[in-house]
Amino acid sequence: CLYLRSLTLSEKFRLQELLERYDWNLFETMPQVFSFDELAEARKEVAQVEIDPALAGYVNLLVRDFQACIRGKEESEVKPPALCEGCHFIRDICGRIKEPLSERATVALMRLAKATKWLYGKCEFEDILRMALWVLPHRLTLVRTRNILNDLRDLLERERVKVADRDIRRQWPLLNELIKDFNRSIYRLARDAAVEDVAFAEELTKLEGRWVQEGILKQDETLSVQMGWRQPGYRG
Repeated sequence: CLYLRSLTLSEKFRLQELLERYDWNLFETMPQVFSFDELAEARKEVAQVEIDPALAGYVNLLVRDFQACIRGKEESEVKPPALCEGCHFIRDICGRIKEPLSERATVALMRLAKATKWLYGKCEFEDILRMALWVLPHRLTLVRTRNILNDLRDLLERERVKVADRDIRRQWPLLNELIKDFNRSIYRLARDAAVEDVAFAEELTKLEGRWVQEGILKQDETLSVQMGWRQPGYRG
């Protein structure tokens, strides 16, 4: 997705000259940097690049942060901003998103991460944020838009802060421990993290459902019930 300014009058005539010279095929006006064989070989090499699991985790979390909704906006007939009224997470990233990303965003960012590592020898989280600015507009629709690039930069800055907060809370190791075995002390810590993070809340809610079925927790003890979050099978 490229954001191009409009052409001045003289530039429009220049473009027309180029198009006429190349039989209205704009592609032919561009210099050939790679041959088709070289491009095919580069794509093959990029596809074989391995991405660090931690970086892949960041990609998946970033995309999920731009998808997640504790009230299930993708399934609900009511859409933001009406759906968000009174929601605990209304000031989070999810509260500014009307139509979330598709899974193509994950695929695109992973491919870009591979290409970046192939080209520069490394790919870091800051690179993912930088590239996400050009991936997000493909499907994402915001509740309110003033300047799409500035709006997305603001959301990505929020994402940077969110990732730092997650590292401080060490919430994912907590979740991993709970997946292995229920521990009430760890569960209390996880509950504290869940009220600050909708993507984490989703995962904890799934575990709560399992624990209720196993008789470990009562339904009214779960954070999802106490916070009024949607349950499996919910339809807005």
